[in-house]
Amino acid sequence: MVVALFGPDGSGKTTVAEALLIRLGETRFRGGHYARRSLGVLPRHRDVKRRLARAAGLDQAAAAPAGPAGHPALLPPVGRLRSLLFPAWQALDLALGRRRLARLRAAGRLVVFDRYFHDCYLQSGSRNAPVWYLDLLERTVPRPDLLLYLDDDADAIFRRKPELPVAEIRRQQAAARSAVARLPHARTIDARGGAEATVEAAVEAVLALMETRR
Repeated sequence: MVVALFGPDGSGKTTVAEALLIRLGETRFRGGHYARRSLGVLPRHRDVKRRLARAAGLDQAAAAPAGPAGHPALLPPVGRLRSLLFPAWQALDLALGRRRLARLRAAGRLVVFDRYFHDCYLQSGSRNAPVWYLDLLERTVPRPDLLLYLDDDADAIFRRKPELPVAEIRRQQAAARSAVARLPHARTIDARGGAEATVEAAVEAVLALMETRR
């Protein structure tokens, strides 16, 4: 089974991913596989940008603002071309990893992504991309069996990880809820009850899907 987690930074994706692998990977599956951000077929988009900057003699670290102001979601919106290329790169990485993902599935593994293509609906790198374009790319990537959106209070997320202002967190949450409403394999997990309750709800969602397949 492939499970992907979805939500703003600080919503608990890493905590839930690790807990799912510990709780279910060895007990209900033949092991687990933690896919951090992607299957790693292509280099990360950020790494490519850094290499190109170095090749051009630019110092990205010096040019980027320090602290929270340097968070990608707070940088000025990129142009339309980059907004189209960024999600296309993410989709291509996942599409090229289709065979590897199929092998993990065939081996009876639980594969958990702490990020998946659906993050493109939130990130500033694709903010200028039309929704229909993102929807089209989403159809080209291997579809996770379950997409779990972790819905928490924006102020609580900010207190845990104050890298983004509350207004930006709320913008991302609105974009996430809109995307989840269109995706039949998506489920919303209420994360307002704390980490333990969120993990329990995620485990129950995976087990419920397993029951429907028996």
